[in-house]
Order: sequence, then structure tokens, then C-alpha cells
Amino acid sequence: MPKRPTTPPSVTIQDNGTVSVRFPECIPTAEAAMYLRSRGFATTAGTLEVWRSQARGPRYRKIGRRVYYTQEFLDDFLRGVEMRVIDPAAIEKP
Repeated sequence: MPKRPTTPPSVTIQDNGTVSVRFPECIPTAEAAMYLRSRGFATTAGTLEVWRSQARGPRYRKIGRRVYYTQEFLDDFLRGVEMRVIDPAAIEKP
């Protein structure tokens, strides 16, 4: 199986010595909101957080306690694909 090419992470060293590593596939909530706004969809990071608590909005990944979006997930959302969480316990069995 051929490997998908990956873009190397960007490493930023700030003046205070803090190092941050960002993988291109991992877009934090604030940047995801900026991306959606740049594509004409007016939203904020707070709105994305509320949508996550309501099990709606764009798909996301959760790594530990952190939430990340991918450009693919955000583009899907802009095309009308919305994430829905279904509780299997709530489904009636025949």
C-alpha cells in the first residue's frame, strides 16, 4: 500500500523560548473559525465549541483534551456535510 505524502510539521520558537509544533492536519478551534470566515461562513471559535457540545457542526478530532479540525473536515462542512453523534443506547431495537 503506497504511503500518503505528509507535510512536515511547522516548528516555531518564540522569543521567550516556547517551542510550538503544529502539524498541518491539526487546525485548532480558533484557526478553524478563521478558515471558515475566510471562506464566507461567519462563525467564531465559541460557536464551534457550542456546536461540539450539541453534537453538530464540522467533524473534528480529539487528541487528549485538545480538539483539532482538518481542512478536509472544514471543507466538507462548507459543502453541507454536518457531523452528528448518535447515541446507540437511544436507538430502539426491534
